[in-house]
Amino acid sequence: MNQLIRHQVRCEVLFLAMLPLLSGCVSWPSLGSRPSSECQIVPPEKLESDREVALKVAADLTAFATAPIKANFENAFKEKATQTFRAVPDDYAACYMLLKTITCVSERSNNKAMTGRLVDYLNQTNACKGADTPPTARIELDSEKPCVREVAGNDLTREFWNVYYCQVYVHNASDRSVLNARHMKLGDLHQLEGDRFVPWPNVVEEAFVEWPADKSRSIPPGDKVPVSFARIFPPELQRIRGEDRQFSGDPNAPQIRFMIQRWHRVMTSHVDPGTHRFKLTTFFENAPPAEANLELEWSGRYRDSVEAMVEDIHIRSLD
Repeated sequence: MNQLIRHQVRCEVLFLAMLPLLSGCVSWPSLGSRPSSECQIVPPEKLESDREVALKVAADLTAFATAPIKANFENAFKEKATQTFRAVPDDYAACYMLLKTITCVSERSNNKAMTGRLVDYLNQTNACKGADTPPTARIELDSEKPCVREVAGNDLTREFWNVYYCQVYVHNASDRSVLNARHMKLGDLHQLEGDRFVPWPNVVEEAFVEWPADKSRSIPPGDKVPVSFARIFPPELQRIRGEDRQFSGDPNAPQIRFMIQRWHRVMTSHVDPGTHRFKLTTFFENAPPAEANLELEWSGRYRDSVEAMVEDIHIRSLD
């Protein structure tokens, strides 16, 4: 894991906030599009059986996956699996749609134990043993070098600063199948107060991490995609970007902020110095969710190099 991160020094000449400052307007950060919470199961494009029948089965599984989750859900799923295998003789297509059903349900129920049992059940069936197995997804962290450095600034004033991005890697650990990511969710935020962890104030349920714009959501077998979940700006850059008018926290002090697609105004956006715990969960089109429980400890100081910065910010896995 020590070699996962190569220091990425990339000079990004950002024409930051000069027009908004001159015009008196405040520019909000890129908000992206809110991930869809709807689930729609469809057969794979490559299908070796009747597509019309497969579409009917997919519609039935969609209704099943989006219905209220009852106490006997696991038994009901096994019955649906039996019906699906009978109706769709293409083992790969049947397993693909059933796995998608599990993914949809897991995103709503947040029941990791049940998800694991259902995936194990599918993997033990003769049909899915013979089919192309679904990808295995992992979220990995290099705890020794959790952040990379980039250079940002204002080309007009020729002022530039180091910006640090803290990241995890979404790893397709399979050797055959492409992993199709949907989105990454931030949750279970807690901060250490005294001798116990207490929930963050004003947290909203649907906080999604920005997927890197230059990275595909389709991850080839064996590949890893770095996803930055937080960044550290110096005060000068925060003021240029107008963050003192947009976000919580002292604009005159360095800030860590989670990189969320849409910050709700009621939600605290900065990470106070101290110790925090949180969960990152990545959802996929064709694999069960992968999650990482992390702990972040920050002194509150901003440093000029990655080597010095890692002395003041520690991120470790709790899994």
